[in-house]
Parts: sequence; structure tokens; C-alpha cells
Amino acid sequence: MTPGASSTQTSVPPRPARRLAALGVGLAVTAVGACAQPTDSGSRPSDPAETRFGVRAEALAQAWRQAGGAATWTTAFIPLQGLTVPSQGLRFDPETRQAFEAGWYRLGAVLPAPTPGSGKINYLDGAQQQVALVPAAAAFGQLDAGEPAGCLVPQLGLPGAGVASPQPSAANPTKPCAAALTVAAVRLGTVPLATSRGLADVPAWLFTIKELGGDVARVAVAPTAITAVPPLPTDEPDAADPAVAPPAATPGTSPPAATPTAASPVATPSGGQQSVVLPVDRLASVNGRAVAYEVAGSACDKNVRPVWHESGDVVVLGALADRDSGVCTKQLVLHKVSAELDGPATGRTLLDGGGGRLLVLTTTP
Repeated sequence: MTPGASSTQTSVPPRPARRLAALGVGLAVTAVGACAQPTDSGSRPSDPAETRFGVRAEALAQAWRQAGGAATWTTAFIPLQGLTVPSQGLRFDPETRQAFEAGWYRLGAVLPAPTPGSGKINYLDGAQQQVALVPAAAAFGQLDAGEPAGCLVPQLGLPGAGVASPQPSAANPTKPCAAALTVAAVRLGTVPLATSRGLADVPAWLFTIKELGGDVARVAVAPTAITAVPPLPTDEPDAADPAVAPPAATPGTSPPAATPTAASPVATPSGGQQSVVLPVDRLASVNGRAVAYEVAGSACDKNVRPVWHESGDVVVLGALADRDSGVCTKQLVLHKVSAELDGPATGRTLLDGGGGRLLVLTTTP
């Protein structure tokens, strides 16, 4: 099999006597374009929405392979999650969660002054990458979003820092400020991070937070050593005819992606209902073969179920929903779904089947 070619499969959760794909696939974790042997067979799907998703997903997968920057996927440091990572087991309450999400911190420790120079990223396959690092002060500046509104939060570890006691609100001197998280200690270490090359141990500044009883890590890799996600062409294929071949992508181009909040309706013959394809709003977790995510839909959606299209190097995620014809409210509703892939997601590109976006794991406490 030539590099970049692989058998593919589009899937929905198992239903009696039905599979969406003609071929199953054995998946390689890190090898792009790994060859696969068929594991089962089935008829062409009858649901137009499933057919449309499969055509769209294959077009996106091919566009990704042909994109000019895709070759860096297995050689560069490309983070696929946020660079601020809370450790497991932190003691969050509503107040400290708000402070974490808003980036409210106060320094109760002196930041290490020397610049660390360089460090190593260690990948699961044994590969290492030497990278430049940022000093602790720069990492704290990326972590800290400033003071809560109307407050002066002391920063003891910075030059010209204030006193250690909490400051009152400027608007109401008798009312304390909203809680900020206190940095009690700072040290250089590593943090597990999802990357385009799988999970990696990445150099990070570890900020021990008094109120949380543990560390919040900020990746210490210098911006010059972080490679941007390669551009992905996302031209919409002709979904009316599943036999139409997906259009070839132009390497290095990146047309505007479809909005991730728009569902794509496809009429079905059953009782005036529509079957719609819902785009991915957020990637929630990746654990081996299990991928959890949220899709953007409406309050009128029924029977929301995940759908995905996978090959040796790319997984395209989405969901299907049934929707009655007629008027529906326009508010956005997020539906939680999960997919059980045929092989580990680690090392494969995850794409949104609606807007064509590359999916990045979000880090929330």
C-alpha cells in the first residue's frame, strides 16, 4: 500500500444488522498511512445523513493528507490541548474554579530568576526533542490574566510587589476582593500533554497553588519551538451524490471553515422528520479508543448519536440527530456524545466533520 493510503470506516453506535462501512480497519497508533486488513462487510447506508457525513469526512481526510503542512505532524511539537494543565486531584470549589478559569493568581513565592535555557520533550515512542524554554516569569505572565475587577491583588514574587495581606475592593473598601489563587511555590518539571505525536512529557513550570492543594502547570516551551497546526482545506464536497469523488485539496490553502454551530439537514422519508449532521463544538477527553466530545445542536434534536469516520491516520467526528420539520427555537444546545474507535486515537488527527476544524483537547478542572 502506498504511503497516505488506508482503508476507511464510517461508524455509528452498533444497531441490529447494520454497519456503515464496507471495510473495517486495523489502526496504527503513530504510523501515518498504515495498511489495514478488512474485518467485516456491510451494505451501503440508507440514511442520507450518514451517507453525506461519510462523503464529507473522506473529503476532509484527503484534504488533511494533501495539506502542505501535514508532513510536520509526526516531526514537530504541535500541542493538541491547552498549555495550562491542572494536576489530578485538585480541591476545587465554585470560587476557586472561577479564579482558575478567569486566570486570577497572586504570587506568594519568589519566582526562580535564572533562565533554564533548554529542555527535552519525551514522546511515547522514545523520540526526544530539544527545545528552548521560557523563564518562570514569562510562564507566570501567560498563566495570570490579571486581577479580579476592582481589586488589587498583591504579587509578592515580582519586583515592586505589594504587601501579603488581602486587599479590599476599590468600589467597597469593607468588602474583600474575589478570591485569587495563591502561588506558594514554583519549580521546573514536566507535564503530560496531548500532541500530534501522541502523549508526551513536556517541560513545564509547576505552580503549587495553596487553595487547591496541588500544582497548576504551564508549558515552558518557548513559542519559537511550537509549530502551528497545519492549514486544512475545507471545501464542501458535493454531498448530493455519494459517488462524486471528493475535490482535491490545494496544498497550503485554507478556505474558511463552516461555522461549528450550524447543523446540516438532510430530508428523510419518515413522517416529516429531518436527519441532521451536528458539528463538534468541543473535544472533552481522549482515553485509548474512547473519545468524548460535545456537538452543537438545538432543543429540538432527538435521538442524538455519535458518528465517526476513521482511517489509519485521521478520525473525523460528528453526530446525527432526528429533528421534526417546522419551527424550532434557535438557542444553541450542546449534546454530549462519545465514540468507541476501532483503535487508539493517540497519534491520529481528529477533525470536526461539520466545520473541518482540527480538534484540540480542552483542559478543564
